[in-house]
Amino acid sequence: MHKLDSNEEYQSLFNIGVSYTCENNYSVAIDFYKKAKKLIKESLSFDIYKINCNIALCRFLNKDIDKDECIDLLTDDYVDVDNVPDKWLKFQYDYNLCTLNNSNKNISEIQKYEYYNGNIKLYGLYLSVKHNDSNHRFLLAVSPHWRY
Repeated sequence: MHKLDSNEEYQSLFNIGVSYTCENNYSVAIDFYKKAKKLIKESLSFDIYKINCNIALCRFLNKDIDKDECIDLLTDDYVDVDNVPDKWLKFQYDYNLCTLNNSNKNISEIQKYEYYNGNIKLYGLYLSVKHNDSNHRFLLAVSPHWRY
């Protein structure tokens, strides 16, 4: 993507970050997410919030921040996420906030697609991890290359 001078180079870096997240290499994943975020145009708020969520989760899993700090980061973006037309973002944030709050009841309600009727797997990837002796199932965002 870099050689093509594509304005969508960030998508490749974003997805490399997802790959490192799946390999439990959170430090490297965060680096790739940050590189990708620098390339995202400000007008692409959907992608900015997706990457912010992934970064917060990786920082938590890498033990850079604790659960409450991760919840605070996600909550800080949450008001703005609600204003983004694509409801997948709200689903991603709600799902991960419920996971962090250990609220299985809310997760089952969210999974009924109350406000998102699309195919979750087009934009996301469920990641099951063990962290601090607890099992978590997070929803990572991915960045689909629609044209490539």
